[in-house]
Amino acid sequence: MKIYRLLLLLNLTVFFTSCNGQSKDVPKAYSQKTEYGISGPVKEIATYFCKTINHNIPADTTNFFRKDVMIFNQTGDLSIYTKNISENGKTMHIKMLFEGKGKNISAKELVTFDNEDTQEMEYKYIWRDDYNYEIITQDNYQKDTIAIMLDHNYRIVKTHSKIGGAENSENIENILKDNKIIKTISHGITKIDKKEIKYKRIEIIKKYDNYNNPTLIYSFENSNEKNPTTIIFKEYKYF
Repeated sequence: MKIYRLLLLLNLTVFFTSCNGQSKDVPKAYSQKTEYGISGPVKEIATYFCKTINHNIPADTTNFFRKDVMIFNQTGDLSIYTKNISENGKTMHIKMLFEGKGKNISAKELVTFDNEDTQEMEYKYIWRDDYNYEIITQDNYQKDTIAIMLDHNYRIVKTHSKIGGAENSENIENILKDNKIIKTISHGITKIDKKEIKYKRIEIIKKYDNYNNPTLIYSFENSNEKNPTTIIFKEYKYF
């Protein structure tokens, strides 16, 4: 359970970096939407993760193993963020409920693992300066933290997490062409139970919608960018 919760809590913020959008304009003010570079008056994003089998690329979302839904208000702040995962015989449902706006926000997390009792956790966001903040659990028995570093466009470029006895650090690089992000490269290290796991993830955007937000992404776990392991489909609703 600890490992699953670690990965999901990390993805709360990093979101596999696959939410990175294509807005070329520097935002005038921070909102959670700016962290992902999303363009246009987005209301909802549904993201489907599908595995490739024998190097076959899935054509649609029929056999997704994970579905995430992010719901934004008109000011660009998250109100609800859900994840449903079914993989390796295990299932997890996570729901995040957000309050506040801009940099003054808090969140409540509800997690159900393999139909067990739902666990609840509350989080507070603490800003250290204009581009660095921490997400801290409000638990008297365990203080988990995620430190986030943003660039001057308010996009996530680095994270460092401490959850229970585990740690994770990740650096994110966005590659642009014609004022659009075409590739995201992530380097990370996870330390769990005295074991250190290094990883590299490359995500290449294949298609965009009319707002230049990504709709199809190939995710690779190798540097030669051959044979993607996961295909990510994204659907948007706008105000």
